Amino acid sequence: MNPGKPTEGWDQIMSLPRRLRLIGPDELAIEPAAELDSLRYARTHEGPMRLPANQEIVLDDRIGGKSFELSARIDPKVFELNVLRSPGGEEVTRISFFKERGFRIRDPKLGAPIMSLVSLDTSHSSILPDVRFRAPETAPLQFADGEMLNLEVYVDRSIVEVFVNGRQCVAARVYPGREDSTGVSVVARGQDATIESLDAWKLNSIYECKSAIQLRAQHPFVRTALHWEIEVYCRSSTHLRYLRRTAFENRVELPIASSYLSRRRIRR
Repeated sequence: MNPGKPTEGWDQIMSLPRRLRLIGPDELAIEPAAELDSLRYARTHEGPMRLPANQEIVLDDRIGGKSFELSARIDPKVFELNVLRSPGGEEVTRISFFKERGFRIRDPKLGAPIMSLVSLDTSHSSILPDVRFRAPETAPLQFADGEMLNLEVYVDRSIVEVFVNGRQCVAARVYPGREDSTGVSVVARGQDATIESLDAWKLNSIYECKSAIQLRAQHPFVRTALHWEIEVYCRSSTHLRYLRRTAFENRVELPIASSYLSRRRIRR
């Protein structure tokens, strides 16, 4: 993902580590790596929740922040989830879902289904004058009859990643200029909708690894666990060297990962 704001020096990133697998002849599943769950803490649960049409509902202050994960199961037609929202709405990053509002596919094998769309709109994400606003990131997805919308959203300061039903993903950089742009709200457009369940977690820093190494050193599957310490937590070669040194000091054997798929620079 490219930066959307001028910065000094290198400022490129890669996405969270993702699991890709075939689920059909022409369909690919895309999901966040399950090991990211180890970053969670302070779970908040909501639902079921009825959403009146065209009314924005601001969620509990426990949901949201600058680094959090949100998982929601929804039965909507058109639905908006707003993150990194300031109290007055001056800054907001909008995640929108449009059920069967996209283009129609004409395929003898599929019939003529109408695609659904997920959109990540960053045009109101920042009040800063030097932010380079872009058109929304939009991706199509085919929904089966009666299929619910399952959203997994990761917010990490300047990064927003959205996974939809394990089959689609959109991501973008955002640059909120206000310290209080930490809220979350929901809107059902046109018709009432129901949030069947909503779970949110705060996310620990990826750099808090020393205690994790000491804890996993007592686990019988320490090698596998530490491999994922590299793949999930290591975002730079410098941090990898820190992990190796810390593991040596704690007399833990640290395997060398073959690739750094999860390497990523995160501003703290």
